[in-house]
Amino acid sequence: DINPNSVKICRLRLWIELLKNTYYTPESNYTELETLPNIDINIKCGNSLISRYPLDANLKLALKSSKWSIESYRLAISTYRNTNDKNIKREMEKLILHIKQDFTSEIRRNDPLKSRMDKLANELYNRFTGNFLFEHEEQYNKKGDDLNKKRKKEQQKLEAEIKELTQKIEEIKNSKIFENAFEWRFEFPEVLDDNGDFVGFDVVIGNPPYIDLKGLDNNLVNYIFSNYPTSSNRVNLYSTFVEKAFSLLRNEGLFSFIMPNSILMGSSYQNLRNLIKKGIYGIIKLPEKVFEDATVETVIIEFQKDKQFDYCNTLAYKKNDKVTELDINFKYLVSKKSWEIYSEPKFNIYISDDILKPLSKIHGKGKRLEEIADFTLGITPYDRYKGHSKEIIENKEFHSDIAISDDYKPLIKGENIVPYHIDDKVNGFIKYGSWLGAPREERFFIEPRVIVRQIVSGKPPKIFAGFTDNALYFTQIGFAIIPKSDITVFELTALLNSKLINFYHKYLFLDIEKELFQKILIENCKLFPCIPYVDKNKVKEIIEKIIKEKLTNPDADTTEFEEQLDKMTYQLYDLTEEEIAIIENSVK
Repeated sequence: DINPNSVKICRLRLWIELLKNTYYTPESNYTELETLPNIDINIKCGNSLISRYPLDANLKLALKSSKWSIESYRLAISTYRNTNDKNIKREMEKLILHIKQDFTSEIRRNDPLKSRMDKLANELYNRFTGNFLFEHEEQYNKKGDDLNKKRKKEQQKLEAEIKELTQKIEEIKNSKIFENAFEWRFEFPEVLDDNGDFVGFDVVIGNPPYIDLKGLDNNLVNYIFSNYPTSSNRVNLYSTFVEKAFSLLRNEGLFSFIMPNSILMGSSYQNLRNLIKKGIYGIIKLPEKVFEDATVETVIIEFQKDKQFDYCNTLAYKKNDKVTELDINFKYLVSKKSWEIYSEPKFNIYISDDILKPLSKIHGKGKRLEEIADFTLGITPYDRYKGHSKEIIENKEFHSDIAISDDYKPLIKGENIVPYHIDDKVNGFIKYGSWLGAPREERFFIEPRVIVRQIVSGKPPKIFAGFTDNALYFTQIGFAIIPKSDITVFELTALLNSKLINFYHKYLFLDIEKELFQKILIENCKLFPCIPYVDKNKVKEIIEKIIKEKLTNPDADTTEFEEQLDKMTYQLYDLTEEEIAIIENSVK
């Protein structure tokens, strides 16, 4: 732990447990105590993410120069653990510290950066700055000024590289981020072979900190991005600990962490998922409020390094379940083929083999919607980075209850967007123009289009996508789609409201256990597989009937028309009766 007080508390608790578990041995006729080993030496203080020396640093030269061997270091640790003599324990503590300091000094002498700098410094002296008995030979068939210019240029290049290396060495030496650096190889000699090469731990178990990188010191963030290849975008610090754990494991070593469930599907964790996907064999999705002081939803991930599993055991608790002890009997076996449906793998734990059959067939059909349609998010009215003052934002100066001038355009809310059409009841006005935070292209608010509500509603959650050709503006309550020549706006309306696309969206992009405030994201909608309908006029005719019925009576039952559209949609994707039944049952 990076906090020394936490380390002290942990050692104290461990010591109490050791006392509680002390027992009399039967071999001594219950007259002598048997105590557990002194494993307090394994409770370390430091920043486990930061090391001055990489795990693959060569210790061979350091070992040759040192009077200590890895075996002697292991023996000192073993003696410390197993002795009951306080004097011996103190002596071993001193010896262990001395060995670590000796190894550190030797490694510093053999640091590749320092070796390179020494080599360049020698070259600089021997070629340019030393006291020479003879003049340098003429090179490159050049004489006089040309040779001097050439030599000066080479000298400057050497001096610049030496300066750069010197700065790097000093930065590492003096950088505050290395103050609590933790050297895994020095602290745990048991994970090294006799040559000092890192072998790794058998098991790594943990509950890493859940901290957004944007709140950390910039030097630490830069170090993480430079030294942890899976870090990208706005990752949470927990993912860095997962990568570190992976590097610490031996071949076929076991890993188990409890962490936020963003690891499963979050776009920022694609690199991390690629690193561990082959070896994952267990995922447990935990209920809400597992930790009293953390509201984040959590999962337990288990994997084995350098192993490949085609299936993953999964267990998903309901959000309100009370868990005092984990049920280790996994409920479902999920094929990892379902994870490969995505352009980048996601750990979807809800796709059974039955669901996978129609899902894979749908996924392989047609074109992506982004290929045949244009998209835009809703208007962002205010943005302090665009110069909007706090007063403008708080007073909502671009909003109005009435149309003050021609610049003011009618606004709708999310509740206006219903399946198949848009309720054109105006909910205020917005002063539309370049002064807005993000006004978007105006064609998305006036041309024939489909508006998709951001929040999906119902049980199960359903996409709300409505057609309109009225001039209606909206903010971040949804997004608009204008089809290109491949598909009509009515076909797009039918497709987005179909059971088939709702099925596809549910299993690929939603959290099935979550009941409220699920969203359809514009980046996911762009990936929907789309096929134009055969009878475009029929689709338009049915959509217009539904809209007419709903405008006359919002509660009108249009199930018959919707089922006609669903039947036409199933035919496009060449689904069997069995596959259709799976979809129908899944979106009831």
